[in-house]
Amino acid sequence: MGLEIAESPSSAYPDLECWVSPPRRAIGRALAYMRVHSHRRLPLAEVASVAHMSQYHFSRLFHRIVGVTFQDHLVRLRLRNAEHMLRRDPSAPLRRVAAHTGFGTLRNLQDHYGRVYGYPPSQGRLLAMVRAGVGTERMEVSTSNTSTSLDDHVTR
Repeated sequence: MGLEIAESPSSAYPDLECWVSPPRRAIGRALAYMRVHSHRRLPLAEVASVAHMSQYHFSRLFHRIVGVTFQDHLVRLRLRNAEHMLRRDPSAPLRRVAAHTGFGTLRNLQDHYGRVYGYPPSQGRLLAMVRAGVGTERMEVSTSNTSTSLDDHVTR
């Protein structure tokens, strides 16, 4: 006896119109929009309009459904993009990473990166290089007044 999976919720449960409530669908549209457009300035009003909601209602609903504020989610999305970019191209200049991921300035990237990860993006780049095994034999990380091998700071 095989398990049959319904093609749509309405065929399995005729009294249900959809698996997901309209507010969750709207937030889902907003999240997808944010993923595609996170590399540029992205005001709350613009994303709220994608969800067909007022800014106030969108903000409250977003926080309730996603678990973080709109701004916190946008920053974390941009940080994931920056991490991905650094993993893909560890030699990419941090200013370019900041510009391509929506942070705009290097300082903005450094502030958010340090606040979330606890270390600067330059160290994140070194960690990405170590994980990828790229040129780590000659890399050194400066800590305080001394210079130590990166292997002292990273466990494999």
